[in-house]
Amino acid sequence: MAQWQEVQSLANTYLEQVHQLYAGSALPMAVRQCLAAWIEDQNWRQAAEPLSSGHARMLFHSLLVLLGECLGSLGSGHEEFMLKHNLRKAQRDLQAEFEKQPEGFANLVANLLQEERRILRLGQAGGQGGSAPAPSPAPESGREQQIQRRLAEFHTALQEAERAFRHLEDLQDAFDFCFKVHYQPAADRSSDPGYIQELQTLQAKLQNLDRQRREVLAQMQQLLGRSETLQELLREELGGWRVRQQRLCLGGPGDTNLRPLETWFTELGQGLFQLRQLLRALSDLRQKVTYERDPLVAETPLLEQRLQEQLTHLLKSAFVVEQQPSTPNPGKRPLVLRTASKFSTRARLLVRLHDRNHHMEARIHIDRDPPNIKGFRKFNILTSSSKTLLAGDSPQEGLVCEFQYLTLKEQKDSRAGKGKGTSGEGPLVVTEELHLITFTLAYAYCGLELELETTTLPFVIISNNNQFSSAWASILWFNMLSSDPKASPGPPPALPSLVSPCAAPGPILVPSPCPGSVLVSCPSAALLDRHDPFLPLPEDSAVPAVPSLFTDLPPLQIDASDFQ
Repeated sequence: MAQWQEVQSLANTYLEQVHQLYAGSALPMAVRQCLAAWIEDQNWRQAAEPLSSGHARMLFHSLLVLLGECLGSLGSGHEEFMLKHNLRKAQRDLQAEFEKQPEGFANLVANLLQEERRILRLGQAGGQGGSAPAPSPAPESGREQQIQRRLAEFHTALQEAERAFRHLEDLQDAFDFCFKVHYQPAADRSSDPGYIQELQTLQAKLQNLDRQRREVLAQMQQLLGRSETLQELLREELGGWRVRQQRLCLGGPGDTNLRPLETWFTELGQGLFQLRQLLRALSDLRQKVTYERDPLVAETPLLEQRLQEQLTHLLKSAFVVEQQPSTPNPGKRPLVLRTASKFSTRARLLVRLHDRNHHMEARIHIDRDPPNIKGFRKFNILTSSSKTLLAGDSPQEGLVCEFQYLTLKEQKDSRAGKGKGTSGEGPLVVTEELHLITFTLAYAYCGLELELETTTLPFVIISNNNQFSSAWASILWFNMLSSDPKASPGPPPALPSLVSPCAAPGPILVPSPCPGSVLVSCPSAALLDRHDPFLPLPEDSAVPAVPSLFTDLPPLQIDASDFQ
């Protein structure tokens, strides 16, 4: 299917971007529609090169000829009459504007086609492309509407900055030419009125160049400010997704579809990389022409540093665990694994930008920074712990690193010292150990290289099925206390006895205010502050027994509907 036909099949959100693209363009959309196939078959980027003026002129005149043939083939109907008028006007305008500079027209068309491809990729990544696109779902929240609106504003401002930069290039070329031709410091022409006038003209061109440089820098400052606001909104939306994923792992309802976030992250990332190219081009202009109090000398490095920080933060936050560790058995819950049994997990990079010539390697590590706790078990991943990340040809596949059929084996010396009694604390119970898997990704794109990292939710490793209920209780307990897997350094330490194991009256254990710390035994009010307003009365000091929350659950094959 031709590119223009695919563009027309996009959803309204992306079609609006196409309309905005051609609304401020010197090439009318009517001409693009009339000569769509021929325009896409030409190499406009090559014709726009400085040494290809003959090629650009040939393409420009061929377009005018084809446009005239298209005008002659139209009928005399009312709609065709309006189309004739628009095409005839476009033919006159194009000839008047680009007759003397066909390279500029070739560059215009090349940029338009490139922008179309960008919008087309975003539309297809959002599931809106194809011959029979699905209707665009209504935004679920005001934040989603705000993100879409701000993204559109960001790209509109980026296009304006690109046009301002091209204008700056033209001004600098004109100044550079006049400077080399007219400025003659060695010759004594201070009394020549003509030479003085040329110097005044040259000074006016320099002031105009300086003004345009400052305007471009101000537009880039504004774009970085817009990007910071967008990243804050995306951070909030991503936080909501993490909460829904955590709730889903515990058996609750939740929509964990990453497609909208992936579209937004990709669109913002692509805009930031385009801005990075503009900043590099600005540095090249500074190398060619500079002067006293040149704004590019002081402000360009600061903008580059700020942009680098934003790109780094965006990419690091875009690397997420899409599927938490889980066994293939549908009757088992996630986050409870068994030694010698297979499990799988998957991470996704929401910024779908990558260099196909560079192989990005993803690795997984279990308990990368283990806690210094006596008896804490250590495990090895028996199957391959690294994988080359390559995106598929379909936009729906995304940048995914999926590790399947993984198995864990306990290290032989992982519980060394057990039972020796060298300290007052005994070893941890296996169902109270919380472990973490860390994904690392060596990311590289357009000269930017980063080490990305993301971590799963804490999970428990058991050795037999009768430990499942206690392990699942540990998972529930941690997720009730914290939503951050790194709330404490390293994997959270074990939680001793979540509930009282006996039914007779006696001491019970209550949650500590710090997640993962030892729980406080509180058989009476003795441990409470005597001035605490919530201190129970003496007649209320007898604490009843707390039965186990999980005595009604069978030890094997727990149905997922029990917790829904």
